Amino acid sequence: MAVEVAKDYSINNLYEIADIDNHVTFLKRLIKRYTWTVSVNENLQIDLNFIDQKKRDKNLNLSIIGEFSCGKSTFINALLRENLLVTDIIQGTTVASTVIRYSPNYGVVTEFKDGSQEVIHLNEKPELDLNDIKQYIEEITTEGKRTRQIKEVIIECPSAALKEGISIIDTPGTNSIERWHEDITKEAIRNISDVSIILTNAEQPLPDTLNKFVKDNLGDVLSRCVFVVTKMDMLQPKEQERQLEYIQKKIMNTFNIEKPVIYPYSSMTVLADIDISIKQQLNFEEENFTEILKQSYETERNIYKKLMEQRVLIQVQRLLGVMDQTFSYLSENMKSTFNEYQKSKEILEKAKKRSLKEFTDEKKAKHKKDYLLNSNNSKQGIVNQLYQSISDYKKSVMKRFDECDTKTKLTDFIESTLPEVLQKAGEQLSEEARSLYHCFNIYEKEQISIFLADFQQMYQELRALRQTEINYDFSDNDGSSVDVKNYQTSLSDLVSNSNKKEDNIETGGMIGGAVLGQIMIPIPVLGAIIGGFVGAFLGAIFAPPFSELKAECRKKVDTSIDDYFEHVIPVIEQDISEYIKQVGIHMLSQIGSHQNTYGKLVDEMIIKNEQQKQKILADITNIKIDISEIENRKCKISGIRQKIDLL
Repeated sequence: MAVEVAKDYSINNLYEIADIDNHVTFLKRLIKRYTWTVSVNENLQIDLNFIDQKKRDKNLNLSIIGEFSCGKSTFINALLRENLLVTDIIQGTTVASTVIRYSPNYGVVTEFKDGSQEVIHLNEKPELDLNDIKQYIEEITTEGKRTRQIKEVIIECPSAALKEGISIIDTPGTNSIERWHEDITKEAIRNISDVSIILTNAEQPLPDTLNKFVKDNLGDVLSRCVFVVTKMDMLQPKEQERQLEYIQKKIMNTFNIEKPVIYPYSSMTVLADIDISIKQQLNFEEENFTEILKQSYETERNIYKKLMEQRVLIQVQRLLGVMDQTFSYLSENMKSTFNEYQKSKEILEKAKKRSLKEFTDEKKAKHKKDYLLNSNNSKQGIVNQLYQSISDYKKSVMKRFDECDTKTKLTDFIESTLPEVLQKAGEQLSEEARSLYHCFNIYEKEQISIFLADFQQMYQELRALRQTEINYDFSDNDGSSVDVKNYQTSLSDLVSNSNKKEDNIETGGMIGGAVLGQIMIPIPVLGAIIGGFVGAFLGAIFAPPFSELKAECRKKVDTSIDDYFEHVIPVIEQDISEYIKQVGIHMLSQIGSHQNTYGKLVDEMIIKNEQQKQKILADITNIKIDISEIENRKCKISGIRQKIDLL
């Protein structure tokens, strides 16, 4: 009685109650009202086209769901009363979604992903027969080179099972080891199928992989699905009823369905009834064959009766389901738009409270601090590197000193070589330091880049300014050179002071040597000191051996070189500090230039932003109303769907 009521109710009132046309009109109005991304707009148009197509298509699309080797293709062949599809125990058959629909003549339409088609109609090709069609179907629906390029296969068949407007959808097995096989099945369920028949093997019913797939993809429509237990002929007659009861309980527990629709079926028995060779090959027991055949035909009648009685219910439910999904998708995107409006409003409010002067003053302080921190760290690194170079220079100088094996060579070294070497070392240290100054320019550029990003984030996001490209003119200061002549007298003084302690050197010899030193070395004090060593050695009766003189001189030269470089380093450090200072001033000048260039424009735009804010507030109000209307319509659709489930 309930079925009769459902049938009458669906035919007379259901489309009107579902109010699909009104929902579509509202949906189109919202799509036009707002600006969507390309992908969102495309998805909404796809949904609208699908709804429009489903409204016009009165066929009922019946998908066959099951694992590989459960007998899907054989089941479909039995329904069609024709061995049209390939049946094979090898996993890999039916790897393209296949729609089988009614036509007076056999034919195949293959749609490829690139938009092209292949069409074969048997009545238009007299050179072909049905076996050629079957072979072509096998080629394009089973694993092969072309399979992944196929979008859909449509088989046209003059079967009585399809004549009442039912299309059968064959899909890859749900337990495929290939992920893309499962994706094809999911897409068929989502985009093509109206209702599903779920096949399970009588010998190994409801495996976990099938259960999971059904829960994940058919959970909301399970109450309208039909469970068919295949391969009933593989069970002994006394086991069949007990096995059906077990499977029914398992379906109830697994899927939480109170009264699942479950039917027994034997595809091979049905096919054997129309092909005596199959019956002979399988060697059925006549009594069991007759009973299973009767049972299978009864299953077919029950399935067709249920589908025809609930055709409109199923189709409207499908339409409402798609409409509900579309509204949900639209609602999520509108909420995202709403959040963007809210964010824009908050940014506008924040921008109104801050002028460009406040912004640049704050950034100047921040970037100056960060720039000096990085620069001072690098300055210390440069000085440390210079000390390493000094160590290398000193080793080189002392090596040359040690090579002096006569008084003449020693005097020569002190007179000309040492000042030249030190002068060159000082210049090289200065050049080495200057070669590392580029790091300060890098720090300047980094800070300006950060400022520019913040500047554009703050104002461009408000649409106050267009993208601005700023060219910076970074000065390149070479630094100050260090003149070693400034330190020659200091070195001589240090050596002279050390020599005063040598009481064992004859005074007469020192004076004579000093005169000699003044002539030989053009640095007064340094020449006098070294000349004193040489003169004492030449004039004294008991002058020390050359080795002692050289050793004493080595100590004084070593100390004097250290003192010389200790005077050089502060000069270079001062030069570095001055360079850091000048680059910092330049950086702050560049940052400050934004205020002069854009201050007035920003002030004008802040006024415009206030106007934008008022418009956004109005948009926020409107979108709230539209989102609320969507939620009301979703509730209405949900209520109708629940009532349909009870019919």
